[in-house]
Amino acid sequence: MRHKKLLAVLVCLFIGLAGAFACPSCAGPIPVPASVTRDNVRMYHDSRADVTFWFSAPNRVSVYNSIWSERSDLRKSGTYRFAYEYGTPFIHFYWDAHTSPRTIRERFLILRNEHFMFLYNDNTNPAFRARHGFLEPVPVHSVRASSTLTLGHLHFAATPDRLGAHINRVWAAEGGVGERLYIERVANWPLVMSIGYVHYSRPYLFKANARPKRIRIASAHNEARFFEVELEDTPHYQTIHLSERGLPNSIIIEILEIRPGFRYNHMCVNSVMWLSDNDAP
Repeated sequence: MRHKKLLAVLVCLFIGLAGAFACPSCAGPIPVPASVTRDNVRMYHDSRADVTFWFSAPNRVSVYNSIWSERSDLRKSGTYRFAYEYGTPFIHFYWDAHTSPRTIRERFLILRNEHFMFLYNDNTNPAFRARHGFLEPVPVHSVRASSTLTLGHLHFAATPDRLGAHINRVWAAEGGVGERLYIERVANWPLVMSIGYVHYSRPYLFKANARPKRIRIASAHNEARFFEVELEDTPHYQTIHLSERGLPNSIIIEILEIRPGFRYNHMCVNSVMWLSDNDAP
């Protein structure tokens, strides 16, 4: 009888330990505070890197990943602060030494909106592309521009790749007012747009070049069906809902007004993508 009781205790202990150390992705999402922290930052999950950023007040951040991941260096905690350099947003992480003995401080260029967050540590694709919820930006399928800026051997053409998540690749046009983008929609998704020239090591390029201020979005089949949007002067992604306006799949984005650059007369658009509930290719 005594042996049976001991066996029952051991079985219960094993079940409890198994539940405690289960894979987080199998056990459900990491619990997070219901409130939104300062500057509207909250929890973001990057499924590709298997990492979750948990922002909590006051200015604390923790990074988690699966216990089965080989990237144990990603698990750390510390504080964060935002900084703007010539209008280009950065986030600085100051990691607690006991959680990150090799890297105490990290600096990322950050582009985000209410649905996702991109973190860059160079002028390529995001080092982390994490989302809050189920929506994520995906490249447009087809796009062309009314004109393209050419400087020597550099052509700042509007292509799905150039208008994707990669920074330091922009569509640019001389002057900008009256320029157009012709885009084919593949689904009834909102539009997300990041304006200006975004550069990690030369953040002044955002203010040095012109940015769209006011745009008109019209049906490519009937330009009498349109609405206008005034954009904020930030490279952060701005969401534009099209389905509420009843526009068809083919649209035209026309630049009506710009904010001039302090050095160049080149109007730049960093990114135009769709906000989808499907994973990006």
